[in-house]
Amino acid sequence: MGARCFAAAVLLLVVGFNCAFEEPKAPSWQVSINIPITSQNISIQNLIEEDHALFSYGDGLLGLRVEGDLEPIQMGDALVLEDIEDNFQVDIPNVTMQRLNADLVKFPFSSVSGLSSVNGPQVVAPFSFQNVKGELKPEQDIESIKLNQGSARLVYKNKLPVDLNNVVFHLFDPGDNEFDLKSPIIQTIPAGKTDSLDLDISGKELSRWGEWYMTGSSPGSRGRTVAIDSSMKVALTVDFVNFRVTTVHGRNQSFYVEDHQEMPIDQQVSLEEAVFGKGFLSLDVTNDLDLDLDLAIDVNDIRLPAEDAPLTVNTRVAANSSRQVVVPLASHKMALDPSPGIQSLSLSITANGASRRDEMITINETDAIRMKMEIRDASLTYFRGSLDHYTVAFGPYHRTISLPQVDRFAGLNLSDGRLRLDLISSIDMPIWLDGFLHAENGQGRAVDVHMETQIETGSENQPVTSSFILQTPENPAILDLMNLPPKSIRIYGEAQVGDGIHSGIILPSSSLKTHYVLETPANLAWEESLLESDTLLIKIYPEDTSYSKNDEYAQLSANDTNHLLSFSLNTEIENHLPVGAVIEFCIVDAAAPESERLSLLAPIDILPALTDSRGRTKTPQKIVSRINFSEEQMAKLKNHGDQVRSISFIA
Repeated sequence: MGARCFAAAVLLLVVGFNCAFEEPKAPSWQVSINIPITSQNISIQNLIEEDHALFSYGDGLLGLRVEGDLEPIQMGDALVLEDIEDNFQVDIPNVTMQRLNADLVKFPFSSVSGLSSVNGPQVVAPFSFQNVKGELKPEQDIESIKLNQGSARLVYKNKLPVDLNNVVFHLFDPGDNEFDLKSPIIQTIPAGKTDSLDLDISGKELSRWGEWYMTGSSPGSRGRTVAIDSSMKVALTVDFVNFRVTTVHGRNQSFYVEDHQEMPIDQQVSLEEAVFGKGFLSLDVTNDLDLDLDLAIDVNDIRLPAEDAPLTVNTRVAANSSRQVVVPLASHKMALDPSPGIQSLSLSITANGASRRDEMITINETDAIRMKMEIRDASLTYFRGSLDHYTVAFGPYHRTISLPQVDRFAGLNLSDGRLRLDLISSIDMPIWLDGFLHAENGQGRAVDVHMETQIETGSENQPVTSSFILQTPENPAILDLMNLPPKSIRIYGEAQVGDGIHSGIILPSSSLKTHYVLETPANLAWEESLLESDTLLIKIYPEDTSYSKNDEYAQLSANDTNHLLSFSLNTEIENHLPVGAVIEFCIVDAAAPESERLSLLAPIDILPALTDSRGRTKTPQKIVSRINFSEEQMAKLKNHGDQVRSISFIA
């Protein structure tokens, strides 16, 4: 069935006198003149053109429609990183102390040999020595230390002219009257030779008051004369190496920290490269130690905007205090290894500190350097990588809508409905949309429609349109919505971006645009409406006046119209519309007095076409009509003057 309309053809038939010579009458003549007034199709669109919410399906059905656009989702605004936070702790057992002052101990020849004179050449007889106390220099800065683990490295050098045998070194603590350390027996230390050994000192507690003793024997010079002087000695140097402390109490202490940490990021994001639009890196440091610390943290995967160097946070944290450092991230670049698995930021941490020379401090194994690092309020202006159902909220978007007033129609029957969303994506990743359309009628009634669909991958150069359609009878909520009828709608929900596999690029301009169309076919009966049809202008020229043809209006000569015998208006109408109509014609004489200008002709009634049960027309109505003019109406077509007379026919 084609578009519904009615077709009207209107013809003016002018009848005069036909020529004849019959005595005793004067000559007479009769001619027919056809003047077409209008030939017009009036369609459904003519009836609804002033109401944008009404439209024709083109198959004989009329419908109600509401459509519009939502604000686009700009991924440059929506790609917000979840706040990333991690806590690190560097414990004292993991701190490498730069050094403990070495014990420099000497055992003079006179104390070891028992000789009364140690000057000049002489033969040295065999001798033995028992717990010879060494002379300790320099004074230790550590008052006391308890070691979790470590070693004491004893470096000994025999500066005597004779060999030493079966040597044992002891560390004696006069405070508890015990030997804290004892070396194994050293079989031989040849004259002039140096050697070393390591003693395990794990779990030991040492103090600055410790005294070093040496026990052993010597075969002497074996009958040889050797040169002797008072500076000759056995030298012992004690270094503490590879140790971790439980408690240390002393002055002039220094520490150096090296540590590496990984800071996991959101598992919904597999990032290859990104640029921060905004955000902050926040570092909170708590220093439990009794000494100030200089701290440096390299965030190896975040680079400075104009340099190929990692972002470095430098700060000094006073003893037993906390400090916060905040670094803006705008324009910083971030690049991560895209290999499968949990991605993380790589952090290199160094810290060092020293107490003052005269400051006595205590450091316990429970002391620590505690750090909390956070990336917060961050969004990206550029992203390359993959997202795994990364959630982006959209809406709520509010719209006030206007359907035709229901009371405009004598009957309103909505039997079907359809919701269509055209989703235009320039986002280089697939999207899953899950949302709701909430409609209210302003009188306490509301309807919710669930919307769930997939949006194909687009790009900046080639946006892709994915259409989502809900319609009856599968989704009766659509019809419930239209029957409210709604005064306002609210669209909201969330979009999940990315499938965790596809790697793409998101730019600030990447967006998701939405056009919505809500429509339903309807059976309608109109109240009376007025349609203006064509107007025909007829110019009647004075008798014996010539004129040129003009297509913009009809032209008659008074030579013909002044002798009119009859005049009629003929119409042929075929109505394919399911509505009836009345066509009225009038004659307007511009030259007549105002009260006599308008002359109405008889109206023509048009019956509606016959329709089926759904309102579609099946049999048109045909109307043929002839309206004869009265003498008074024909007089408007005569021109007895010397000026052109203008007459208008209006439907």
